[in-house]
Amino acid sequence: MCLGFGVAANLGASGGRALKAEAEKLSRNGFLASWVPFSTALLLAWPDWSWWYWEPVEGRVGVALVLALFLEVGAFFLGRRAARGLSPAAIGRVMLALALIYVVLLVYPWQWYSYVGTTEQFRAGATVRLWQHIPLLVTLVVGATWMFSILGLTVAKLWKMGAVSMTMLAFAPLLLSGCGPSSEDVLAGRVRSAPPENFGPVQQVDVLKLAISHDAETIVRGWVTARHHDSGAAIPDLSVRDEGQAITALVDGRVDAAILHRPPNDAEESYSRGDGLVARTTLIWESMARCAVVLMVHPENPITTVPVDRALEMLSGEVRDWAQLGSYEGQVQLYAGERSASSYVAAEVFLDGLSFSERLQTMPSDKGVVRAVATDPLGLGLGSATNTGEVRVLGIKGTDGRRRMFLPREMGSPESMLARELYLITRGKLSPELKGLRDYAMSKAGVAIAELNSYVVEQAR
Repeated sequence: MCLGFGVAANLGASGGRALKAEAEKLSRNGFLASWVPFSTALLLAWPDWSWWYWEPVEGRVGVALVLALFLEVGAFFLGRRAARGLSPAAIGRVMLALALIYVVLLVYPWQWYSYVGTTEQFRAGATVRLWQHIPLLVTLVVGATWMFSILGLTVAKLWKMGAVSMTMLAFAPLLLSGCGPSSEDVLAGRVRSAPPENFGPVQQVDVLKLAISHDAETIVRGWVTARHHDSGAAIPDLSVRDEGQAITALVDGRVDAAILHRPPNDAEESYSRGDGLVARTTLIWESMARCAVVLMVHPENPITTVPVDRALEMLSGEVRDWAQLGSYEGQVQLYAGERSASSYVAAEVFLDGLSFSERLQTMPSDKGVVRAVATDPLGLGLGSATNTGEVRVLGIKGTDGRRRMFLPREMGSPESMLARELYLITRGKLSPELKGLRDYAMSKAGVAIAELNSYVVEQAR
């Protein structure tokens, strides 16, 4: 783009030597005044999305800014120098070729530009679509208005000087940057609450908007529905999303809170605070409930209990065949959630420094783990006690000789339950509506609903 601007600048540099020098000076100043502030604002305020994105400089905003401006301004001067002396027709052909190259470079890797997020968010699939990112869109609109206004004034000034040989100079930026979103915007499924049957006096009521993870959907729906029946509280607008997408929606202000089975990671906290000119928000979270992390097997598997040390060896890959555990043969097929999944993260505590088996097969969610084990007679799944409908939970014999239906946090503490927490995550302090939902979840009625869904709620917390 900047190379094209430099080539186009030669369209305003015709005439005598004095007029040509003045026109070059004006076109240079017009480019610097229009482009540099816009590019600087994007790199400082939105380091996770800019005109270009390079992973090695992620988190090093100062280096990215200096490097970007050096390359962009350098490209402008290179284009202006390379096209000097060309005829207007030749310059037009060069600009057309650059425009085609630019469009190809923008459209071919379109996912780099149509999504906003850090490297970790891209890897976890937790990015947000550009056209759903309202603050960044506002920045782009304001910046583009500034840039085209300055360029327009520059062209008008050159025209008055009699130095413009072709009006294409005014349309070059539009030609080079006229590529917008074309992918269909597929939103996460949203379930809206039904309107009340009886209306009292007309009044505006803000419905609470919650982003919830897939495996938290059942218990959250139980809480909000029971609270509605018990107290008449409005049922929130629930948006079921992946965990990373739920936090991104919260940071961007599209929901009031997120409920999921893990707290924000370092990259998400950094994203929430904002880097550079634009401060965003600070995320706060607290535990609402917890559920046990368990091992699951196919219903046809005859093995019902394994010693805790053997369970550890199955997860780490030392035990590879069911024959090492009892009267069942075949290689153990280990399934678990992705590395960012809460059950996977919780199990790392139990492994105590050991690595998962290299044969581990990861699934998008705990429900995916259950489906995999339910269709694989040799399967062993790591998941939560809340999703075990199609499979059977494997008993764990602790060091005290007792059989329990969950993994312990430590080998030497068989009564301790390895669990994953259910977190309520908000931007700053709880609103009255969120506080009401939290308090209901910890009431006797809320605890009963949690227990029906295999959760434990500690009311004192």
